[in-house]
Amino acid sequence: MVYNYFMPKKKNVVEGVTCKICDELFADKKGLSYHIKISHGVKFIDYVIKYDYDGVKPTCSCGCGGELSFFGGKFTSFISGHQSLGAKRSDETRQKISEAHTGKTNSAASNEKRSLSLKKHHEEHPEHAQKISEANKEKIVTDDTKELMSTTRKNKIATGEIVINRDKISQTVIRRYVENKTNNALGTYTSTKTNKICNFYSANDVLFMQKFDNDPDIKTWEHRFMVLECVEDGKVHRFAPDFHVERNDNKHQIVQVVATSSQKRDLIIEHCKKHGWEYVSMSLRDIV
Repeated sequence: MVYNYFMPKKKNVVEGVTCKICDELFADKKGLSYHIKISHGVKFIDYVIKYDYDGVKPTCSCGCGGELSFFGGKFTSFISGHQSLGAKRSDETRQKISEAHTGKTNSAASNEKRSLSLKKHHEEHPEHAQKISEANKEKIVTDDTKELMSTTRKNKIATGEIVINRDKISQTVIRRYVENKTNNALGTYTSTKTNKICNFYSANDVLFMQKFDNDPDIKTWEHRFMVLECVEDGKVHRFAPDFHVERNDNKHQIVQVVATSSQKRDLIIEHCKKHGWEYVSMSLRDIV
């Protein structure tokens, strides 16, 4: 069976798109694609790749290397789903995206725009925000990733890229305490021995701080000076021992005044043994 194709009668075209093969002018890409197929026997997608992309088929702009869809006479910019929240990607895809974005930084305006957009989306779709929050809680972050995140954050704080508004944090903590959303006493204490300002989280903390300041055998002390990690019930918990005390005879002690689990206590004792320190458990009776 033979098909006869008839070109529609053309109107006088003054502006539009020009065929890069024969320089004929058309009103739009639809007319051009029809012309390319009938007059030159070429698929329009092949024509676009050759003349608009120098013969190289474009891939997803996110850097994953995936093939793009072609419709309406042009290629899309992203693979469908890549820009949607919660899109699932393979580890290989994520690695390619990471390599493609290495060294790139977003402007402050771009970050602010994205933050406002996400905030608006979460306010309009609280059920989706809750779903994302629950999914993030189940994610396991490796120790190497935590170390990298910690180093990156410290560097950004040092360069001023991240500014910690301690006044705002303090106001938030005070508001939570006034609204009875926490049962702990909160505030700051200035040591008379070290002149350092320490945050306290209970009234008992202040009593021990005063005890250490008034003890002539103590050279210096720190409150919640480090963070340790342990696994309980299959989950990673981060906690800070209560006090680090250095005495005049250069003896170091970790003083724990809050009851803690045996696993956390064993971890503190192990840290003390590693550094030649002493583990001491104290209570309010030791102050009186």
